[in-house]
Amino acid sequence: MDKETVSTRKIEEGGVIIEGGAFYNPAQKFNRTLTIKVINNFIRTTSKEGVSLLECMSATGLRGIRYAKELEGSNKIVMNDISTAACESIINNCAKNGIGAGINQEITTGSTTVEIRNEDCRSLMLNRKREFDVIDIDPFGTCSPYIETALEGLKEGGLLCVTSTDTKVLCDKPPESCYKYYGSVSMNNSYSHEIAVRIVLSYISRVAAKSGKFIEPLVSLSMDFFIRVFIRVSSSKQQSNYSLLKNKNYFMCTCLNREVLPILKKEENKDVFRHQKLPASTVCRLCKRQFGMYGPFWDGPLHNKDFLAGVIDSIDESDIQSKTGGVKETAHTLPQINRRIHGMLCMARDEIDEMFYYSIPTIASVLSFPVPPLPMIISFLHRNNITVSLTHCKPNAIKTSGEIEYVYLAVILYYERIKPEIYAVYNDRLTGKRQDIDKNTHNLMVYLDEYKRNKSIVIDFTVESRSAEITSRKYLKFQDKSGLGWGPMKK
Repeated sequence: MDKETVSTRKIEEGGVIIEGGAFYNPAQKFNRTLTIKVINNFIRTTSKEGVSLLECMSATGLRGIRYAKELEGSNKIVMNDISTAACESIINNCAKNGIGAGINQEITTGSTTVEIRNEDCRSLMLNRKREFDVIDIDPFGTCSPYIETALEGLKEGGLLCVTSTDTKVLCDKPPESCYKYYGSVSMNNSYSHEIAVRIVLSYISRVAAKSGKFIEPLVSLSMDFFIRVFIRVSSSKQQSNYSLLKNKNYFMCTCLNREVLPILKKEENKDVFRHQKLPASTVCRLCKRQFGMYGPFWDGPLHNKDFLAGVIDSIDESDIQSKTGGVKETAHTLPQINRRIHGMLCMARDEIDEMFYYSIPTIASVLSFPVPPLPMIISFLHRNNITVSLTHCKPNAIKTSGEIEYVYLAVILYYERIKPEIYAVYNDRLTGKRQDIDKNTHNLMVYLDEYKRNKSIVIDFTVESRSAEITSRKYLKFQDKSGLGWGPMKK
């Protein structure tokens, strides 16, 4: 069982025992364990006998030692830290775990070679171009200062593992910070965590394109207090140009309506790019507010579904089926971590490839309704030929292939048909008998009423089998965040 003795800073995780005063966060066990599973699947899918891996910020060396012990094949692990004290701690911790290590030395133990470096990781990656199959960047805060040099250090087809813990910045607080670090303008709304993922991917893809490279996101997750993405990077001038088409601006409204605004367009059957014209109107068709402009965001797929399936298949079946016996899901023990990895990756695998999601509580709140039952909302949408999935980013939220009007109408019609006493208050506001809402919300209500009358809508909220399956799958979907040590901690 994983345990930590705070007084001596003795830490045991994944069969590794370390000591040291550098930053340690037990909540990041999930990140480390997930990363090992992803890299192992990368090794298997590329038929490599092993990989050369750089961990840019090693701190105590815990993650690097776990790599040395748990990665498949014959591997070379380079653990780097800019702090001399941290490097001494890494060497001592390697010794405690039977691994030979020395600063600026390559020492082989069994099938694994370990090298400890004490320098700025950016200099290291520039000086050792195209040397690493895998580079892991896990800084405190933004990842942006390290991306360009990491792309130089990766081999062709290499795996880039990136963490950003600056979710406050990525979620638009304050807006100038996100633009400064990532070249994108974010929006703080109910789907801002997916926006954060897409901003990180957009930034990496644009930096890669400068050197004729393009990215393929294999796994892209918003979890806890950070963003974690795993990206395959390849070289092709043509594909790097095409990847620019996957970065788009969006007009967004506070009512959650949005309109895509591509930055470039490509002429059909030609490698010729043109400027994109502005749309005819910058006013939201639903509520008549003026749109704000945000982006660019990555609008390609977030995941490679086949790659996800390979990671999922590697998880111990007994952990997936195990129960906690009343213990809260803090995801700090290995079975709990495996259950949560399985649950999150299954959620990601089942997501439909649509931009953003709709939080049902937020949609209901805009119209001053209580939150309706999710299975009934999904059933309504299915009967109107709209594809629906959950999202790994947020509970009680859905991705859909249909227009936002149908999501709003699902909530309105649920109360009209199932709970008319609640709908009566809404109807009084719609007809003007009650004037306790703002003008834009009333515009939205009037628009939706007209939209409903002009469409042939199937109104049936009986829970169907597909909807019941989506909302009641037996895997762990979201972690209980009340466990000790949850959060980014202090620097």
